[in-house]
Amino acid sequence: MKTLPRSSIIGRAVLCRRPNFGEQGISPAPEYRAATEHRPTEESAFTLLEVMIASAIFFMGMFAILGVLSTGLRGATLLQQNAPTLGMAIKDLVITNKLEEGSDPGDFGPVYSSFSWVRNKQEILTNGLFQVDVMVTRDGREYSRMSVLLFKPDSAKK
Repeated sequence: MKTLPRSSIIGRAVLCRRPNFGEQGISPAPEYRAATEHRPTEESAFTLLEVMIASAIFFMGMFAILGVLSTGLRGATLLQQNAPTLGMAIKDLVITNKLEEGSDPGDFGPVYSSFSWVRNKQEILTNGLFQVDVMVTRDGREYSRMSVLLFKPDSAKK
């Protein structure tokens, strides 16, 4: 009975010398078959183009994630600010059906005592479309500004 030569393992490949089986009908050992059947004929590797495309896809995904993260952090920072919003200055104009042109100042009460607002209302079309310019000031200096268009058809005509 013939014995197969000893195998030597280098890395992950099993290297064997091919035994002389002759006419005896002896089948080769499983490790010999595994070493000979899957031997690559040419080296396999990624091309430069494949690596560049994979890198581009990776970085596009990373920049998208960073953009979402940045937007979320900016929103969280805005929520932490303890200041009145411009919507608080025009809330009573939105719920009413009539507007009159002119300017009116106001404040936000004792909660925001250092803040005040000024609203300038003017009709820009004769059908009841008004432009309202709101400016919020803090200790006499401008804090924020906004313009809003409001459609109030029931307002008095000029």
